Amino acid sequence: MVKMAKKVKDKYMQFLRSANATQPSADTFGNVEMRTGCSVRAKLAMEIHEILLFWVPASLVNNSWVEIMLNTVEGDVIGGMTKPQSILLVEAMCRLNTGGGGWEIVAPFIYKFDPPLLIVNDSLWVGIKSNATAVANTCYCRIGYTWKTITDAEYVEALELMR
Repeated sequence: MVKMAKKVKDKYMQFLRSANATQPSADTFGNVEMRTGCSVRAKLAMEIHEILLFWVPASLVNNSWVEIMLNTVEGDVIGGMTKPQSILLVEAMCRLNTGGGGWEIVAPFIYKFDPPLLIVNDSLWVGIKSNATAVANTCYCRIGYTWKTITDAEYVEALELMR
């Protein structure tokens, strides 16, 4: 006898936070894996409602930049948002306001999905890279999601969209 998956009724958003993704050295790429809990056997998928990307600057250098990303594969996705493996890519430019206002940096970066983004991957990857910052930087991600029970066909379709 085959046990059927329990129907998930999740009406309140839950949050998943990644570990810190830190560059191994200045102006290199670093990433960290975030396990989602999605499973083809349990027929569970995440409906992502919002993503918050936090950048923890170690040092600020005028006209430097930092890219923070959330991907469905490990490593830097060459081509950024033109690739289906990229979920979110944010570029932060560090600029010193010469009018006396200090540094112009917006953090955290918040992106809301309406309708929610369906994710079936068992892992997501949070990454960071930079240019001209002179130090290793760190970022992390927080995802607001609800669970959704899906069919085998929905699972395959969602997985294929991210390849």
